[in-house]
This record gives sequence, C-alpha cells and structure tokens, in this order.
Amino acid sequence: MDAAPSITLLDEIYNFLTTSPTLEEILDYQPPEELTERLHYLLDLNSQGRISIEQQAELERFRQSNHFMNMLKIHARKKLTVFPNHEICL
Repeated sequence: MDAAPSITLLDEIYNFLTTSPTLEEILDYQPPEELTERLHYLLDLNSQGRISIEQQAELERFRQSNHFMNMLKIHARKKLTVFPNHEICL
C-alpha cells in the first residue's frame, strides 16, 4: 500500500459537495473505504516511526481535509438545530 490513492480525500469531498447534499447527507458522509484504509496505513507508519517525508505530507493533507469536513458537519448540525423541520441545501 505504498502508493497513494489516485484521488485525495479533499478531491472526494469536493466531488461530494458538488452533488448539492442535504444537511443530513453531510452529517452522514463517510469517505470511501480505500481512503480510510490508506489513512490507517499512514497512521500505523507514523506511530512506528517509519513514515517518509512524502507520506507525512500526505497524512497532513488527510488531517486538514478531515478538519474541513468536521467543521462542515458542525455547521450543518447547527443549521438543523435552528431549522429542524426544514430541509436546507447548502
């Protein structure tokens, strides 16, 4: 699993957002299994101290993309709390 996936988590998030998801769909979003497996692989390498500089950069991009998605989910949850009976699209 040395090679990085052909699509990044950020690209996957962009693709998801261009489908105009509902707030509920944003809250339910999970990245594809391939990317989840890659993240776990990088985390394992990092914890073992065997991660390369390129892999460290890739892991940092995962962290940044994950942070973006978590913030998006927080905002979606707030909107659902304020407007619980309305389906709102971003």
